[in-house]
Amino acid sequence: MTDVYGARELPMPGITGELVADAAMDAGAVMVTYVPDLADVPAALAALAEPGDIILTLGAGSITTVGPLTAAAIEAGN
Repeated sequence: MTDVYGARELPMPGITGELVADAAMDAGAVMVTYVPDLADVPAALAALAEPGDIILTLGAGSITTVGPLTAAAIEAGN
């Protein structure tokens, strides 16, 4: 989970990616990792990924860069 990105709407005061990640864990999610800076997400995903895992990115804006950068990080062994 990264920070909340407002696509065309104003941010909701007090709503953060960390808050959403914590709420998911409180609701019973097995594992949620909060990574505040989008630039750090590919390395974080590469470190968590295991053979056979499927990584799905959802969001708006520059989240589309995360998939290729994560694949490159995994291939590089990071």
